[in-house]
Amino acid sequence: MCYTEFMKYDYVTLYEKNVKFYKSRPKAKRFLRLSNTLLTVFFCLAYATLLILTLIDLPDVYDLTQILGVPTLAFLLSSTLRVIVDRNRPYDEDGANITPLVPKKNAKKSFPSRHAACASAIAVLFFSFIPAVGALLAVLTLGVAYVRFAVGLHYPSDLAAGVLVGVISALLGLLI
Repeated sequence: MCYTEFMKYDYVTLYEKNVKFYKSRPKAKRFLRLSNTLLTVFFCLAYATLLILTLIDLPDVYDLTQILGVPTLAFLLSSTLRVIVDRNRPYDEDGANITPLVPKKNAKKSFPSRHAACASAIAVLFFSFIPAVGALLAVLTLGVAYVRFAVGLHYPSDLAAGVLVGVISALLGLLI
């Protein structure tokens, strides 16, 4: 068995064990699916709040550039890597035979996770402006990553790479 076959098998085994838990618990499954949406909305609202607070405080152009640039950079880098790597989502892999708990239409590429990239970029961005909120968002970024795996939309490596892209984007954006 070659490495990619092993990784695919390992993922399917891990995913099936995970999804079995949720399929046997309808309330937990609904909560997981709802969490997928709510965490995304929460990060959008947190980011919008930071932007509004910064505009109210009349920042210098440097702060505003960072706040606008960091998530944009994370999104662009993760989107570019998706085109370069061209990895299918787990449920689209030949032989995987898994069904995601959250169906995605026309979403073919999965590496890296843009949700994880943007969430981690926003968390690091908050660390530089409001550290306590940044710490909370860092924990919630792990929640985003887990949920995206648990619903069957990403491999763990997609999520780890997404977090890394987000952190690197934020650090670059904050240093520039």
